[in-house]
Amino acid sequence: MKNAVDSALTDAVRHGVFPAADLLVAKNGEVIHHGYYGNARDGTHFDVASFTKPICTSTLILQLVSEGKLDLKTTIDHFYGNTNKAHADITIEMLINHTSGLPWWKPYYRELPASIVATEEGKRFVIDACINEPAEHKPNEQIIYSDINYILLGDIIERTLNTQLDKVFRQRIAKPLNMKDTFFVNLYNTPSGTPVRRRFASTEDCHWRERVIHGQVHDQNCYAMGGVAGHAGLFSTAKDIHRFLAAFMPCFEHDGGFLPHD
Repeated sequence: MKNAVDSALTDAVRHGVFPAADLLVAKNGEVIHHGYYGNARDGTHFDVASFTKPICTSTLILQLVSEGKLDLKTTIDHFYGNTNKAHADITIEMLINHTSGLPWWKPYYRELPASIVATEEGKRFVIDACINEPAEHKPNEQIIYSDINYILLGDIIERTLNTQLDKVFRQRIAKPLNMKDTFFVNLYNTPSGTPVRRRFASTEDCHWRERVIHGQVHDQNCYAMGGVAGHAGLFSTAKDIHRFLAAFMPCFEHDGGFLPHD
């Protein structure tokens, strides 16, 4: 199997499907295969995109619920006041499980003035757009995988702890699990936009930014927000993803895992 996997990924790189890959396969906690392909090597960081949702945002919400700082049944108007009337019945739980009725995605980044892209002001612009986004369905009527849900969840975490999401992730998840290679690139706190002494796999040629994305988040809405959001923004390695999963999977057992149990 190893030879077949190596051959398939090497061929994919050769044919331009992607420039690099970092593949780790584990069974029962034991790593049975780990390979680098293309221009990837040990220490190359990848934009893990929507993995941000479970690794960062959902996990932090579960921690805060376990600590009594959040309630899954709380509606979002508790945090944002009287906004869109269609949102009055949307709960944190609905945001997590994608039953809020909100759309899956909107190109908010195209609505920002260029002067506030990748700034704190740009972040507030996108969050306000999410708050005021019309629902497409009634809450709990349909499952729609939604970035908008998780942009709001990331903001709710920040409001609850009065701390930026990247710092909360580092303190509550990355540091306790020794995930030294998993982080957000905070564009308005890092003048160059890229942490020093890091290697990154390129993502794609972005027509909006008119360059190949390398060391900055690919997701345009997240980039417009400054690189830190609840739906996207994390960079990581296969080793760190495996480290997270090894800690998280025992949470499904009554007395295991790093999440507290009721």
